[in-house]
Amino acid sequence: MGIIWIAGIFAAAVLIFFLNKLYRNRKLISKIEQEWGWHYHVSDVNMVEASHYFDLWKETNNVDISIDHATWNDLELNAIYRRLDHCQSMPGRQMLYRLMRTPDGKSEKVSFYNDLMDLLVGKKEIRNNLQVLLRRINSDHMWYVSQIFMRDLPGKVANPFFFRITPFLAICCIIAAPFYLPSLLGLLIIGFVNTIIHQMYKKELFVYSGSLSDLRNLLFTADKIQSWMNQVEILSEEQKHLADDMKQLKSLKKLLRPLTLSTGTGSANEVADLFNEYMNRVFLIDVNVYVRAHDDLRVYRNEIQRVFETIGMLDAVTAVASFRAGLPQWCRASLTSNHKLEYKQVYNPLLDEPVANDISLSRDSVLLTGSNMSGKSTFIRTLGINQVLAQSFGFCCAEQAELSVLGIAASIRNEDDLLSGKSFYQTEVERVKQLLDQVQGDQPFMILLDEIFRGTNTIERIAASKEVLAYLSNYNGWVIAATHDLELIDLLDHFRMFHFREFVEDGDMRFDYKLRTGPASTRNAIAVLELSGYPESIVKNALSLAEILEDRYQPINSNGIKNE
Repeated sequence: MGIIWIAGIFAAAVLIFFLNKLYRNRKLISKIEQEWGWHYHVSDVNMVEASHYFDLWKETNNVDISIDHATWNDLELNAIYRRLDHCQSMPGRQMLYRLMRTPDGKSEKVSFYNDLMDLLVGKKEIRNNLQVLLRRINSDHMWYVSQIFMRDLPGKVANPFFFRITPFLAICCIIAAPFYLPSLLGLLIIGFVNTIIHQMYKKELFVYSGSLSDLRNLLFTADKIQSWMNQVEILSEEQKHLADDMKQLKSLKKLLRPLTLSTGTGSANEVADLFNEYMNRVFLIDVNVYVRAHDDLRVYRNEIQRVFETIGMLDAVTAVASFRAGLPQWCRASLTSNHKLEYKQVYNPLLDEPVANDISLSRDSVLLTGSNMSGKSTFIRTLGINQVLAQSFGFCCAEQAELSVLGIAASIRNEDDLLSGKSFYQTEVERVKQLLDQVQGDQPFMILLDEIFRGTNTIERIAASKEVLAYLSNYNGWVIAATHDLELIDLLDHFRMFHFREFVEDGDMRFDYKLRTGPASTRNAIAVLELSGYPESIVKNALSLAEILEDRYQPINSNGIKNE
């Protein structure tokens, strides 16, 4: 009778376990479906963690196109990344970041990404199953797992036999305890010795041994995702490569199997973490696994990296598909070898109510004028952001886009560097020099500039700006520069003129944010003074002086080309 009760309790426990697992799985799927295509999603990911893999990767990889740190910040690409980050795992977040930092615009790759996104949008069950699997590798320390295959491992631990015998003795003491109580004293002594050993090697090996449980989860999840990939025909090539790599990693998977619990990952289950940490100290689980897996980790580092990148790519592309599904308008970008930059109804996805604009360029660069707050800087960023999206993932926030593949560099938001004692102007000078150096190669560039050299006096600013803009425009690409210096209109050749304008209505200033050809014919700086209650004499005299200065400028025709 007692056996029946025990069997019944065991069966009930198993049933409760599986029902709870089913409930949590359904709850997770419901959450994933609610978040799909949510336009206002903003990730709270730690950007240091998101960028960690790229920082390691760029040390050993040369790429044709890479977004430098200043351009990334100037184009507000962190904010774009947070909108795109619908990822379920840290490998996905890190691959998403890497893909955005290296927008090489390879047509075969971006076409593949778009085809995969189209499939995921249309097949909800398939994408749900993938995202549920990806959630398994979303631990707090997963961001650090790339250290294992991107950094050189420490040498082998000395006396590995000693590390294996002490846990064995501890197990013997536990078995003997019911029959011989003094063996518990032996267990305490061995546990104390092993704890000392664990602490001695923790500093040296923690970066690696602490990531082994995450690597284990990655490999076991990759096995399941490999099976999932059989359902998706366009992933057949990737599935084959993943299967080949997983065969090579079979022995490593076996060695990592003892790491069934996360090792100090700060999970929500603190009791489990505490118990696991105790078990690690007494039985040296992570140290022994590291010692045994050391050779495999070194030999198969390329295979581990490819598995990491494949899983990360699937998550990143799924995340971008979710972002794309929430856009009010998007199009596949036509990436061409022709010298062309053409958008129809392009807009900035960071704005809640964006105003779309058209632009078509072949050879001429752009000088963009207009009053303060009229939309110049936003439009410059719009072009840069959409160029990154086009070359990273093959789509744009526009009705239509035909683009050359370009390097992308910007100088929009320079500041004083107080720590190094550099003035605003010196910071500008150094940044522009970097841009001059970047365009020296064969790769054509899109150079985005906002009020160049605004940190110095008017005469020298105009003279230096003219020479820099003319120099940059002589290279194979485009310069798109915003300025308040209308004198540049008469000084620059091969630049088309565009502007934004403002309207003063009922004592209030309004903007329509529409791009117009030609130079700006209105200004709002003095109008802002008037609306802010400045003395009438200041406003009147300023307007009179502005009219005198305005007589210097030659007319511009309706196509935005300076008359000779």
